[in-house]
Amino acid sequence: MKHAEKNKINISFYIREASTNANPKRGVAYACISFKGKTKKFSLGLYCDDSKKDWVNGNFKGSKYRKEMSKIWEIEEEILSYDHTMFRNVDEVKDQYNGLDIQKYPMTVLKVFEWSMKKKNSGFNTRKNYTYHISMWERYLLEKQLPDFGILKSHPRVLKTLDVDDFVDWSHEYSYRNRGKKLAYVTIKSRLTIYGVLLGYFGRKHKDIIPDIITDPFKVASKEIEEDKGAKKKVGALAIDWKWIETIENHKHLDLHPANPRLGKKNTLEYERYRLITLMMAYSGLTFIDFGKPDILEINETIDGAALIGNRKKSKVQYTIPVTPQLRNVIDQLKGNMPWKPYIDDNYEFTDKKLYRSSYMNFWEYLYDFSKELNFSDDEGFFRAHRFRHTFAMRMLNHYKAPLFAVAKMLGDSEITVRKNYADYTVSTTLSAAFSAINSKQSEDTQLRKSN
Repeated sequence: MKHAEKNKINISFYIREASTNANPKRGVAYACISFKGKTKKFSLGLYCDDSKKDWVNGNFKGSKYRKEMSKIWEIEEEILSYDHTMFRNVDEVKDQYNGLDIQKYPMTVLKVFEWSMKKKNSGFNTRKNYTYHISMWERYLLEKQLPDFGILKSHPRVLKTLDVDDFVDWSHEYSYRNRGKKLAYVTIKSRLTIYGVLLGYFGRKHKDIIPDIITDPFKVASKEIEEDKGAKKKVGALAIDWKWIETIENHKHLDLHPANPRLGKKNTLEYERYRLITLMMAYSGLTFIDFGKPDILEINETIDGAALIGNRKKSKVQYTIPVTPQLRNVIDQLKGNMPWKPYIDDNYEFTDKKLYRSSYMNFWEYLYDFSKELNFSDDEGFFRAHRFRHTFAMRMLNHYKAPLFAVAKMLGDSEITVRKNYADYTVSTTLSAAFSAINSKQSEDTQLRKSN
């Protein structure tokens, strides 16, 4: 044990008076690295006006020296995070700090996340999701005023399962403070899984050069999280009460104007077209991404009636959506009047991802503002694009009592997926379907007996 302690890297800081005749004496900050019984001292290039008053307990003192204080903390954190097994002597430790001839790799959790994000070949949506969850780890460290944790067993602040448990508790507290409810089971499980994926990717790529990388504590903590059975909801629970769709139908945006920051006004020129997009989502179940296809408004006239027929961008699965009078009216208003140009080609591939991202963010902000304008609020928060797809599905199942296979075809999903996500029929729908089948069969039996 004593041998292990001796071989660890340590660092201390001290002040040295500048060789001048001035009084008080100007101070110059120095660092002293200790490793394997040897030391290495070097100047940090940081100064204070009074070496006696402006330096206390190994660091600068006073708000005047905030930058210098932060710099010393950064240096200390970096050098203490080094894996001591990678160095033969104290000179190599200093060389590592100076970036000279020593293998350099991330040694803290955030650095590992950033490295894996750069190296992994992930799609836009995946990267967007990863970035959001990584930002929550950063926020946790900021709120708790903690330096980041290390991913090496020899790190002085090595990440442990208990640390991850504390992060999970903080995540729930943060959700309560900002959304008034506990974080969903699936969200926290997904967050820890993402962290584990990034840490695992880094570990696989560095297993030959890092001898003591930690076992994934995110995976361990994730296994211990129990699902709240009472809080579990189907996707269909995200559906919006249809009365709000009727409110959107009757609420036209009239005060359209460009942005005026001085008056605190946003650009609302596209709001009426965004409202029509919102209604089309509710009438058709189409996802936002599919509104970037060049033929999204093309109506097919069939023997059985008018329909929107196409393939989903995400799954490439075909959908067939009946065109109701309300849907046709919205389509007619949107023809030649879409708020963005197509960003998907005929092969369902992106032609302009940047346009897709900017269009999505503008629409997201519109839905947020529109929710506040209508005073809309429920357990799930404000209007979101995907909620209108769920609203359409539940409307078809519970109001129109459409069969499961037909709703699956409209959504471009499998029957299994639709049953899993939406088949929480109301009592009325269930009984209606049951009695309809019973009465139909009884009628057939009666006709058969009469014919005999």
